[in-house]
Amino acid sequence: MDIHLPTLTIQPGWTAESQLIKCQEELDEIKEAVAAHDDVNAIRETLDLIQTGHTLLQIMDESYDGHLNLVKFQAEHEAKLIRKGYME
Repeated sequence: MDIHLPTLTIQPGWTAESQLIKCQEELDEIKEAVAAHDDVNAIRETLDLIQTGHTLLQIMDESYDGHLNLVKFQAEHEAKLIRKGYME
């Protein structure tokens, strides 16, 4: 599965901390949908969570003036998943 997410326009007041709060809100909504066996809403809320995480990375990257090497971090992440046997 390959999901392409848009890069959002960072709004005033959006911080890493505020995105973490939003991640928790989205996670709670996913839990509710799963508990209600509402797969469609669970999928929608999961996409919201992923987008919020993506925005968190964007905010963190901007705090390093765009010099955070996210490609390196993604490669490290994929190597970890391979080591754990989650992907080939």
